[in-house]
Amino acid sequence: MSIFTKAAAYALQDQPVVNATVPFHGPKGLVVPVMRNVESINYADIEINLPNLGKKTKKESIAVEDMDGGTFTISNVNAWNL
Repeated sequence: MSIFTKAAAYALQDQPVVNATVPFHGPKGLVVPVMRNVESINYADIEINLPNLGKKTKKESIAVEDMDGGTFTISNVNAWNL
């Protein structure tokens, strides 16, 4: 998933009207935390950040600030069934 996430971020730099985010299904429904600056972090850090966002969602510790500002969504919820 990190390769697709980073590729989307690079492609979207050419189209700044969109931004990349990943939705997670939490106990109260779908939430969409924003992973910022994907183009400037390595694949390993993306792979670490994705499940961490999923865990925060499941624990309901996700903050409003974690979901602010994204417009492009990458949806592969089953990959992070934590």
